[in-house]
Parts: sequence; structure tokens; C-alpha cells
Amino acid sequence: MQIGRRNDARRRMTQAGVWTLGIALALCAAAGAAEAPIVNNPATPGGELETLALRELWRVGGLDGELFFGVVGSVVADDAGNLYLLDTQLSEVQVLTSDGEYLRTIAREGEGPGEVRQPSDFYLAPDGRIGLLQGFPGKVVYVEQDGTPAGGFSIVQPGGQQGSMSVLVQGNARGGEIYLAGIRMRFGGSSISQQTYFVSRYSPEGEELATLATRDTEIDYANFILTEAGLDFVWNGRWDIDPEGRVYCAPERNAYRIEVRAPDGTLERVITREFETRGRTAEEKEVARRLVEVVGNQYPAPPREIGIEEDEPDIMGMYCRPDGELWVRTSRSDHPRHAGEFLRFDVFDAEGRFTHQLALAGPGDARQDAHHFIGGDRLVMVTGALDAYSTMHGASSEGAAGEAEVEPMQVICYQLER
Repeated sequence: MQIGRRNDARRRMTQAGVWTLGIALALCAAAGAAEAPIVNNPATPGGELETLALRELWRVGGLDGELFFGVVGSVVADDAGNLYLLDTQLSEVQVLTSDGEYLRTIAREGEGPGEVRQPSDFYLAPDGRIGLLQGFPGKVVYVEQDGTPAGGFSIVQPGGQQGSMSVLVQGNARGGEIYLAGIRMRFGGSSISQQTYFVSRYSPEGEELATLATRDTEIDYANFILTEAGLDFVWNGRWDIDPEGRVYCAPERNAYRIEVRAPDGTLERVITREFETRGRTAEEKEVARRLVEVVGNQYPAPPREIGIEEDEPDIMGMYCRPDGELWVRTSRSDHPRHAGEFLRFDVFDAEGRFTHQLALAGPGDARQDAHHFIGGDRLVMVTGALDAYSTMHGASSEGAAGEAEVEPMQVICYQLER
């Protein structure tokens, strides 16, 4: 009897120890999470509006240009200033000098070595190879600067799970490593597909090193409803990488909250700003519908219903500058459109403080024309990007003429000048 009481006491002590340890670990985790400083910013910055003028340097393409583009989806530059233009429709990369002179065309459409079909994005690897992202099934195809096939890798589920596949959406490179954003899909015996959206850091040869952002969701193909809220993730312009490899991302659609993570995924800082979410106009709802329709057209069977949100995302783009500044495009950056402005940004310093706003003064329509910052002082504009992308993927524009043609794209390089 005495032994039984002792054993019972030991059990109670052991249980109490486990509960105490659990509480202690929870408190430690909470304390660790709270260690990342939060930089809360007011709605109005302290500094005055800064304006940069867009001075045209050169342009190529268009109706009268010697170069023809299908759909230019991405633009990057190498250390020498040469520009690489990814044509997602023609599955090729056109290379221009910093002065806009044509150098060569790399890659081609196909299934063989060094070939891709409608690549979703690309990047310049640290060794100079060009990494082309095959959207589905997700893989990276490498080619040398002369177009010679140079290997690649596929994105697989952790542990090599059966019944799974991946989609690659975006890619970037910093500090000798690769950053990829995409979707991991898992299929079971039912009509449900479990999906994980992710941004992860990889070695150039495809070893996953760290997860920077993630979100789980699912699709029921027996009742296929595709919604903007269900598709929402940071790849919609809400992530970028600074020169040191830190990842800035805005994980919540309608919260002005930016998480700054070290290359290993550690949360270093959170940047917030007082902000009022803006409702959409009828035109913006139509644009949103077309973009969700584009995604729906990629599935074997179309969704029976598409759902869009009533509000614009608070953050619509972010750009980590070479000097450490962070430029943030918001839903109010070009609404209402200010006379003579192409776009407006919130500017944060390296510590996350909202210092001022910046306007880009010049031609263009920020809702139709894509823009890509090259280095610290150039901007490359791709005209008619939204219509070209939608048309390429078979998304209709309500009220548009059935025979209307999209005007050939132009690529225009501007100098940013005070």
C-alpha cells in the first residue's frame, strides 16, 4: 500500500513537472516571438514629398520597332548593366545592352534540355547561368549565357511524399542563393487538394535551406470555387529581398504589416503603419476578376464560380533599394491619380521608420504598364502588360470588343532624376 501511494505521488509529481515544463516552454516561445521589435509608424510621415522625374533613355518594341515581344513578364540586369527580358509567351530571354542595343536571344520553347514552356519567371544565378522557372510541374531549367543547357532541378515535397506536385510562380537570387515562391499540392483519395503556398531559400542546385513565408489552403474539385481570398499570398507583389538577403513580406492582405526575416527565416523586425483600407472601383473589380480567371484557366476543369474581394490589398508592391530604403506601393499610391505622376511610394529607412513619400513623375499607367527597378537609378516600363498577360491566358475583359487586338509591347528605359 505504501509503495502504491509512493508511485501515485511520483506520477502526480511527474505530471506536474510536464505541465510546468510545458508552461515554461510556452512562455519562452512567447518571449522569443516578442523579441522581434515592432516599428509602429503613423499615417503621415514627417518628411516632405520627394519627386523623381522619369527621363527616357531609350525604347524598343512597339508597332515600328525592330524587336518584337510576346509578353515580357520579368526584367533583370547583370553586373555590367545588360538587361535580360523574359518573354513568357515566346519562352525566350532577349538580352540588351544598358543602352538598349540587342545582343542575343537565349532559350526556346520545348520539353528538351534547356527548353521550357511559358516560364513563369527567371533569375540570374550567382555563376551567371540563367534559371528559367517552369510553372507546372515546378522546376528550374538552367541555360548558359549562350543558351547551352546547363542542368536544373525539380521542386519536390519534403520527404518525397507520394501524390504530390509543385508549381513555381516567382524566383530571385541574392548573395549566392536562390529564393523561390510557389505552391506545393498534395492529393489524396478524395476530391480535396491540400495546398501550401511558400517562399523559400534554396541553394543554386535546389536544396531547400529555409522557409520564409507559408500559408495552407485547400481546393475541393467536386465543388470548385476559386476565390481571390483563397489565392491570396505574398507573391502578389508583397515580398522582396534586400542586398543582405533579408526577406520583406506582407503576409496579410488588408493589414499594413511588413515582416522582415533573416535568410534563415528568423523574424528580425515588424514594420506597421496606420492605414485605411480602400474599397475598389468597378474597374478595379473587373481587373481582379480577370486575374482570378487567369489562374482558373490553368486548371484542368474551370471553376464553377469566381469570387473577388470588395477592397484593394493595403500593400500592392515593395522594393528593397540598394541604399537600404524600402519603397512600398499601397492601394492609395495612384488613387486618385495625381497630375503628372506615374506612381507614389511610402519610403522607410533601414530601421523601418516612415520617413516620407516619393512620387515618380512621368508618363504611363501604373495599372496597365508593368515597372521594374534596375539598380538604384533606372526604371524599365513594359507597356500594356496587364492586357497582354490576360489575353495570353484567355481571360476576357467585359465589354471589350471580341476582335480587339492588344497593341505590341514597348520596353522603355527611364533614368530616375531629382
